[in-house]
Amino acid sequence: MQIRGPRQISEFKVTDDQGNEYTLFENRNGAETRSLKWLAAGPSSFGLADGTPVDRIDDQTFRIATNDTVLHRRG
Repeated sequence: MQIRGPRQISEFKVTDDQGNEYTLFENRNGAETRSLKWLAAGPSSFGLADGTPVDRIDDQTFRIATNDTVLHRRG
């Protein structure tokens, strides 16, 4: 198996308290098997489309680390 860097595994919309919408990406490290199947391994990391890191508070709430903006997952 060959270890790869982070790979995007999901994408979803979040909004802040002022109603601004952001796209949040969930990334996870993984490994590629001989059959070219990718296997997820390790904890997820989250970031905005521009690469800004985002901390996960719970399944529905996130926080932009650089400016303490709280984001809420939409429906």
